[in-house]
Amino acid sequence: MLKIVTILILLSVSNAIINRNNLRRYRENLIPSKDIVRITHSQASLISKSWLENILIESTSQNENKDKIPSKLFELQDAHIVSGINQLENYINYHRSEKDIYLSWMPLSTKPKNIKNKTSLFLIVAELDNINKKIIIKQLVQSPLWNPSQIPSYKLKNALIDFTNQFESTEIDLNYLYEHDLRYKLSWSIWNLEME
Repeated sequence: MLKIVTILILLSVSNAIINRNNLRRYRENLIPSKDIVRITHSQASLISKSWLENILIESTSQNENKDKIPSKLFELQDAHIVSGINQLENYINYHRSEKDIYLSWMPLSTKPKNIKNKTSLFLIVAELDNINKKIIIKQLVQSPLWNPSQIPSYKLKNALIDFTNQFESTEIDLNYLYEHDLRYKLSWSIWNLEME
């Protein structure tokens, strides 16, 4: 089963060539936790490295001199993704125990209609705290293919909450994520205000 999931993830990542002009649309599953797939640390690393490769390919293809990586690589719009991938790889090197959880958010694609495969839009790093009965979300790394107009990130939050509810007496803890990545704290707080 693990080999099948790995192959499917690899195919979806390799087929998802960066093309920001032809954005897919995604929809949340009726049971949001079904959009969350548990993966191994190796699969998370493989996906993130593929994303980094796609960013580098796009950067060099936009550069007139294709033999050289642009000097302004880290001034790209994807700089936060590159930084997130580096942090993820560093985290993976030291966190491979049973309490470390690696997830992929893969909602169903609805546009174009003839494509119904799932693509990893976010990698999620979490830690299981059995003592306090919490799943602590440590990091989110977005795909360079994701755009909020395709599916808003609060749908990811819904999926994480639903995923956590599957575990008896376990709750989600977003405090670590909010302290280290203000983008999600602000984005998800604004979503809460809009919903009230």
